[in-house]
Amino acid sequence: MAVKKYEIINNNVCRQIRQEIDTLLEDYGKKKGLLIKLGRRLRYSDISINGKIEIQLLGSGSLEDLKRKQFAQDAPRCGLKPEHLGREFTLNTKDFTLVGITPRRRKYPLQIEDENGKMYSCTVSSFLNAIGEELVAARVTISRKRKRRKRR
Repeated sequence: MAVKKYEIINNNVCRQIRQEIDTLLEDYGKKKGLLIKLGRRLRYSDISINGKIEIQLLGSGSLEDLKRKQFAQDAPRCGLKPEHLGREFTLNTKDFTLVGITPRRRKYPLQIEDENGKMYSCTVSSFLNAIGEELVAARVTISRKRKRRKRR
């Protein structure tokens, strides 16, 4: 079997390499009890590819347990309950499922998935309106005190 050698790195080559590396990292991670994945964005030039690699311990639970624990930890910050994870709802005549939360995203922190598996982002208020609930606890904001300059 001939080994494929690349002459130059372009977008298509970067995608092919990423797919191959993803499968290799997944297999290795299963053997070692780790979740290993490449970062979202890989940068490339004609001769190199640069990116981020993320490694997480799976522990004794599965990936779903890990996501559920993370959601339960982050949900109160946005005024949600841990039970909301996996909840199905209709938004603009389309059915969605709440699959995750990214609390660093202030405007669209919720990750939702449609019936075809396509991922979208959503606001907390849109989700709560769709399921018929009101915002129980507002987002926790930490006020930062401004340092005052001394006048000379």
